[in-house]
Amino acid sequence: MATSQDVRLECRLLFTPDDLTHYLYALFHCSKYKKNFHHIPMDLLKILEKTDYKLSLQNFWQLVNYGREIKSLYFIEKKTLEQNANYFPVFRNPIVTQIKVIHRGTKKATGVDVCINKMQFYKNVSEEGWAFCLDSYSPAQRWLENKTGKNVTTMDVAIFKKNISFSTEMSRLTKKINAITI
Repeated sequence: MATSQDVRLECRLLFTPDDLTHYLYALFHCSKYKKNFHHIPMDLLKILEKTDYKLSLQNFWQLVNYGREIKSLYFIEKKTLEQNANYFPVFRNPIVTQIKVIHRGTKKATGVDVCINKMQFYKNVSEEGWAFCLDSYSPAQRWLENKTGKNVTTMDVAIFKKNISFSTEMSRLTKKINAITI
């Protein structure tokens, strides 16, 4: 059948409703789409009528695959959200009072430290995940700002790690989507 995962992308001719949903997930995260349609109310038929994108089959199926990955991120289906290098070294004085980012100046450093007060910090946070913006805000930064004046629990540490992982993965996928000609 032409929709099998074993068939080369450019040879698949039929798509399922799930494939269309995944394509739309990718489309909604494309900067060209956002630039042209962010002001239009969410009426899918109107958007599709005004869309003049010329897609090759290969690009369509690439967007379907990226959209599938995005959907799995939103529904926390990806196991990579658990595998994160940042950590919360010590639990003393875990009250968020002032958020400060410390950039490491070495070539070996892969992330930043995000301080929540004078003594406590998240170590080795993905700089890409910390800086990633979804529409007009950074999910990781906004979440941490909402914790200002509150204690950080072990559950909060886990949530922050997932938030950074989500943002890092979304940044990676958004770059790939934006590289596709649509």
